[in-house]
Amino acid sequence: EPRTFSFNSSYGACSDCEGFGVEEGTERVCGTCNGTRLKKESLAIKLEGMSIADLSDKSLHQGVEWFSKLELSGNR
Repeated sequence: EPRTFSFNSSYGACSDCEGFGVEEGTERVCGTCNGTRLKKESLAIKLEGMSIADLSDKSLHQGVEWFSKLELSGNR
């Protein structure tokens, strides 16, 4: 389900910070999602050991380099 990877959706947003990445009324990073804004179930899905939050943290150049080296085969 694509909504699982969006903090703008209740399917993907961390339920403790509601997808804001910080504790309500503070500037403190959410202790549940560590500021990624996503549920643990969303972060548990990995591609070559990287979650969607890990990939989003990369610069554009790093992301292009990482994806260019990615080898996929068949359906998993």
